[in-house]
Amino acid sequence: MNPIRLQHETAILNRYFPNRFRIEQVGRSKGLLDVGVKTQSGKVYRLNIRFKSDYPNSLPEVYIVYPLPMLTFLGLPLDGPSHHMHTLQNDGPNIQLCHFKPENWNPNQSLYKVILKARIWLEAYEGHLRTGRPIDDFLNS
Repeated sequence: MNPIRLQHETAILNRYFPNRFRIEQVGRSKGLLDVGVKTQSGKVYRLNIRFKSDYPNSLPEVYIVYPLPMLTFLGLPLDGPSHHMHTLQNDGPNIQLCHFKPENWNPNQSLYKVILKARIWLEAYEGHLRTGRPIDDFLNS
């Protein structure tokens, strides 16, 4: 990410997530945003948002890294790609969220908006845990 964009993203994140995030460079071609998100129920989740050096031109990946394991209503591990649960291929135990359709991504999006979409997913996940209905039922696809 170029320095001007990094400064812009950091300013937005400082406003809405003060002291709850960190951005770091991972090697030469990747970056990582680690952020804590609290849902309306008060539960805290930790997200890793991974982005390539050409961000914001490429879609970042979002993973839930805490708490683990993420379980379904039935108590089974939430595992692998699922259209109804809006998940993509896991990275080990970390659940990858589907947050933007690739064709809807553009450089005007921000890491803040990615976090907001992940938070909506988390609220839907908690709805799934209460009702057993798939996350898809709670989201406008």
